[in-house]
Amino acid sequence: MSTVMSVPLIVMQYELRGHPRRSEHWALVAPLSRDDAYVFQLEGTYDTFRYSPGEIHDLATAESMRGGVQVGVIPYNALAWLEEKLREVRIIRHTPDFDCQNWIMEAIQLLKDIGSIIYPGVTERWLRDELRHDMERWQVAEDTLVERLFGN
Repeated sequence: MSTVMSVPLIVMQYELRGHPRRSEHWALVAPLSRDDAYVFQLEGTYDTFRYSPGEIHDLATAESMRGGVQVGVIPYNALAWLEEKLREVRIIRHTPDFDCQNWIMEAIQLLKDIGSIIYPGVTERWLRDELRHDMERWQVAEDTLVERLFGN
């Protein structure tokens, strides 16, 4: 009998400069190792936003990373499905009230509606509190979620 590998689903926050309201960029990340991960995010400015899935190879060493929170788990063999499914998350352009954080919350809601991917109890308030706490850990050089998941 074969076992399907599960991958954590994390909301990572990165330093963001020049935004009128936010100081962190959020991305949905499925890490495979300390360095390698699939990333699902919104890129651009309020008039050019676009969904931008891809791979990264510097997860643990990205200078702009400010921590993260695990919000769920997904089978490795469902990552291609996830990439396509997240294309359904709406993108609103030309309004300063919409940004990557709104997009991530809508992506989480889409996945919650499907079931069994996002943990019960994940809400925007909970996520913001947990991200704030993880940023505090990062600021005092305790550790980051990636280090806790994969070791130093």
